[in-house]
Amino acid sequence: MREAVWLYEVKRGKNVGDTFVDWELERPVYFGDLPHPAHVPEIGCKSVEDLESQTMGRLTVVGPQIYNDRNRIAGKVGAALTERRNGEETWCSTLRRDCFCMVFQAEMVALQRAIRRTKEGKDGLVNIFSDSRSSQEVLIGPKTYYL
Repeated sequence: MREAVWLYEVKRGKNVGDTFVDWELERPVYFGDLPHPAHVPEIGCKSVEDLESQTMGRLTVVGPQIYNDRNRIAGKVGAALTERRNGEETWCSTLRRDCFCMVFQAEMVALQRAIRRTKEGKDGLVNIFSDSRSSQEVLIGPKTYYL
């Protein structure tokens, strides 16, 4: 209960000193400041579960791949990313969130890191693999505001 009260106060602007120096906390956003949907870059995703078995057999993944996974174990929430090129791991990253965070939030932070890495890189096409459909829907649906 104390944790919920503390989080409520932080979200309402309570000064917490330098506790969260490198964190981005939630903040209210005026919808008029959001970009018009016509100006939002298109991001797409496809589910391999929806593909027929013949199509799956012919599916070739071209370019680097970033895989992510998130979990909650023993009350701890975290996520991991790994990048593979030509079958070799070329980069990995892990992150740990506080126990009051949801697994969904860890997934979104991991996807944000993967997208940021892709934008900063020189590859034209990068495949990001995630098993979280809700996270993908948030990314591709600019009209979704339930974060």
